Amino acid sequence: MTNQPNFKRALAAAMTCLLMLPLAALAQFKITGRVTDKKTNTPVPGVVVREKGTKQGTATGPDGAYSLEVKSGEAVLLVSYMGYLPQTISVGGRTGIDINLEEDVKSLNDVVIIGYRGYSAP
Repeated sequence: MTNQPNFKRALAAAMTCLLMLPLAALAQFKITGRVTDKKTNTPVPGVVVREKGTKQGTATGPDGAYSLEVKSGEAVLLVSYMGYLPQTISVGGRTGIDINLEEDVKSLNDVVIIGYRGYSAP
């Protein structure tokens, strides 16, 4: 029975790996911040902040604040809102990232307004 100690070591190593796997899957990196207009420094509500390559995302609240859990500190954030230039931001291990959005003047010139008028006979 010289193989019994080797078997026990292999079993212990396998059990350790299996127990550590869920911990690695649960490891998340939380990022918080505030999104403001670059020109006026006012908060921008409803901005979409999401992690590139995943379905993880959130929208800013009325005060422009957001909180997002990403897979790691090396994640990349995609920030978008109509009327503003989209941004790609590397997290780089930071837990607090404030974002200044710049107006997309070109897209604002491309807005088309359609109106409907009701008419009733006299």
